[in-house]
Amino acid sequence: MDTNKMREQFEAAWRARYPEHGEIALKRSGLTPEDYCNTRVKDAWWAWKASREAVVVELGAPSHWVADYAACGGGMTVFDAEKAAKVTDPMCSKTPSYTIHALEKAGLKVAP
Repeated sequence: MDTNKMREQFEAAWRARYPEHGEIALKRSGLTPEDYCNTRVKDAWWAWKASREAVVVELGAPSHWVADYAACGGGMTVFDAEKAAKVTDPMCSKTPSYTIHALEKAGLKVAP
């Protein structure tokens, strides 16, 4: 997730939690765009970013691979694990794919 989207979510959460003084507290200093004037907000923003950066998901084995033979005019196809292991053509680019279920099983919410 990019920092701008993360900041939008953080500031929306802050406003929801502190509606009476959310906007004033979210004022940023002129030093850097990262710095909030309010120390409490600055610390909360640091913690918010750190919590997002700490998320590491182990997805396990891919559910399938998408193989691209476009480099040699062949197009794309889907391989299961057995077929993907057998195809060793260097012109075939194989990209592992995971199901949404794997992300949800790891504890992440997936937007439709």
